[in-house]
Amino acid sequence: MDYNGAILLYDGFAFALIYIFCKKFPTKVFGVLFVLRVKSAHFPWFYLVFNIIMGHSYKNLLIGVIVGYMYIFIKEILPVSHRIRLYKTPGFV
Repeated sequence: MDYNGAILLYDGFAFALIYIFCKKFPTKVFGVLFVLRVKSAHFPWFYLVFNIIMGHSYKNLLIGVIVGYMYIFIKEILPVSHRIRLYKTPGFV
């Protein structure tokens, strides 16, 4: 969506949140279209393919996957593997 020259990636943001949730809880099961049951680990890819089949844009969803993966990598993987913390919770919180 183009709004006064600024691109709003609300689909990408929502998909990044879905991706992060699915990575944190990979064993949950989603009911899709009241017929299919998809594990949370596979749901982002199912949703991406479903949107492509329905003819919707997939570029924002791919941006959401990239942003979600970067968040998980920086917040959870990097501190364990290299002991580097880029995101720190402020002291007043």
